[in-house]
Amino acid sequence: MEKEPKIYTLYISKGGAIKTTTVMAMAYGINIVKPNSKILIVDCDFQKNTTSTILGNIQDDMRSTYGVITNKIDINEAIYKTSNPEIDILAGSVMLANVDIELQNKLGKEYRLKEAFKNLKIDYDYIIIDTSVLMSTMVVNALTASTDLIIPARPDQFTLDGLQLLSSSISDIRLYTNPELNIAGILIGYMNDTVLAKDMVKRFEAEAEKLDTKVFSSKVRTNVTVPEAQAMHQSLFEYAPKSKATQGYLDFVKELLGE
Repeated sequence: MEKEPKIYTLYISKGGAIKTTTVMAMAYGINIVKPNSKILIVDCDFQKNTTSTILGNIQDDMRSTYGVITNKIDINEAIYKTSNPEIDILAGSVMLANVDIELQNKLGKEYRLKEAFKNLKIDYDYIIIDTSVLMSTMVVNALTASTDLIIPARPDQFTLDGLQLLSSSISDIRLYTNPELNIAGILIGYMNDTVLAKDMVKRFEAEAEKLDTKVFSSKVRTNVTVPEAQAMHQSLFEYAPKSKATQGYLDFVKELLGE
């Protein structure tokens, strides 16, 4: 890979925080804002929701992030094409749940995904990584390989607690494996006009200052189109291009890319 792509990992140690939805929306949103860009989605979650949404029920085998991280397959042979010619995907696998055990005694295990990216034959402009909620070997690999972390969040106390726990993990990543990791910002999803939601945004903004980052001005008002799009194996931009959720993601992508 000759280009130096922007590599975004989406992570927070809290489930239900729109990670998978945001990964897909980012890929298809970037494709609209930057139509000539080549994009790779990487599913590092053993639940492989992103993979299932995009590719459907494919065979779970070594042609996956698991095969790449365990050096059983070359990354270039593992990548799938999608219905969009500018967007590819490296599929997830349920076998990723075993990676912590399989690699526990391996030297340099934190750098395997970064090394795989260096061997990519396609020059991707953007790589977008979906992760599980656990600070696992796969999450460490994702953050080590990334230029930027995006923190997806619901405006509630449980997600705020998860954000506070994330701070020490980021410090360790910067200290040991990726000193250049940038926190691009916190994206608020499931946003509404309640007093509680607005108060929670202020609390997130206070936490963002501690992390030397920001809460994105763009907020995502998720609605019924999100699960419907997932069920139809489509991105929001394909399924409901005029919905409030889709518009929120488009605004976020433009803000992220400075457009």
